[in-house]
Amino acid sequence: MSARTTARHADWLALVEPSGPFVTLPVLRRALPEGLERTRPDLRTELRERVDDLGRESGARQEFVGWVLRTLLGFGEQVRDGQAVPDACTATEQVHHVTLRPTFVVLDRHEPSRPRLLVSVYPGGTNLTAHLAGERWAASPVDRMTTLCRSVGCVLGLVTDGDRFTLVWAPATAPVGRGTWVASIFAEGSERNLLDSFTTLLGAKRFFAASGENRLEALLAESAQAQADVLASSGCRSGAPPSCSWQRSHARTAKQTASC
Repeated sequence: MSARTTARHADWLALVEPSGPFVTLPVLRRALPEGLERTRPDLRTELRERVDDLGRESGARQEFVGWVLRTLLGFGEQVRDGQAVPDACTATEQVHHVTLRPTFVVLDRHEPSRPRLLVSVYPGGTNLTAHLAGERWAASPVDRMTTLCRSVGCVLGLVTDGDRFTLVWAPATAPVGRGTWVASIFAEGSERNLLDSFTTLLGAKRFFAASGENRLEALLAESAQAQADVLASSGCRSGAPPSCSWQRSHARTAKQTASC
């Protein structure tokens, strides 16, 4: 991989503000040695037009997210919404008895009963990492998605208000990782790499056509394992600061997650 390609990966990684275990440069260099796949020009144009016309109405934003999933990311008929969301993709939070139901579900192409990505849409302007005021259970949208993913057994979730798209990686027993793409930013021509990173990592080809070790779930697990190994070798042992805790936990589980 050229230094220029590595720099491009570093640029978009900084823009998504990763938190917790997330894809790393070494893993990207292995899995994407030629760099990001370019988003089709017609899709870039349509995205820009849709973002420009996007209002704050929840129906319009939900329609936009549906277009992002089906067309921009290419999931097409694998997307389910409304009454077509399988009951197996819902869960009940046990303390406050709140029902968690995704707005959209992307089902596996080869195992149609298996969810690969759960998607929840919130009103425009919702802070996706802050507690929801006035709710019986005040957990943030990201925390709700984490609970839903772990209850359903699907490690990937996407939480959005139609502008901010936060990818949530929630393995069963390891710390949660996330990164956020902003549509109003990646629709701009100057942020071509940011859009390309979104469509390359979250696109249907990554989910259904990539080899097992290059699917998104595996890339995240590989990255987290590598981060855990590096910190372990540099002295992250018992008695280390709390910042090391997720690496110790993840070192026991990442390889199992990658094989799922």
